[in-house]
Amino acid sequence: MDAELARLPKGAVLTWGNQRASWAASRARLGHGADDVWLVALPLHHVGGLAIVLRAAFDGAAVVVLPRFDADAVAEAIVGAGVSRVSLVPSTLRPVLDELRARGVARAPRTLRTVLLGGGPLAGAPVAGAVAIGLPLALTYGLTEAASQVATTPPGWTPDEPAAAPPLDGVDVRVALPAPRAPS
Repeated sequence: MDAELARLPKGAVLTWGNQRASWAASRARLGHGADDVWLVALPLHHVGGLAIVLRAAFDGAAVVVLPRFDADAVAEAIVGAGVSRVSLVPSTLRPVLDELRARGVARAPRTLRTVLLGGGPLAGAPVAGAVAIGLPLALTYGLTEAASQVATTPPGWTPDEPAAAPPLDGVDVRVALPAPRAPS
């Protein structure tokens, strides 16, 4: 029964207050506001994509929504649409960097203020190459139950710094060992 129960979808109830608190903490860390253009290259049915849209709505900012992740479209939006904030997973950083290079981008556009990077391991992601062209990386960790962001570095993180993001204001983080299982 436990294995069957584990496979069932689980819901996470998020209130308007949860979303607003997450936005306020994100804004305090990243400084986003009404003059931003957010790029959504994540699914809107996932908290990562949804949170971007809600942050932009709370800020009164513009949003560019892609129907799915496409490195060419992401690079084009960064260069051609004046995108200031984008969220990527580490596995998508290389193709976006390749597309920017293919466009002759040697330096990130000044309009780009934050590249949130989270949702997977950094191993193998070309973070040094991204930093070399001035992508303003901000490592981030989040989860659905917390309305997305939990811990995020300020933009401008480099591999010379620890890959540990501090919790956002108002977020308490604790590492706990799992409770011992009772013998069967």
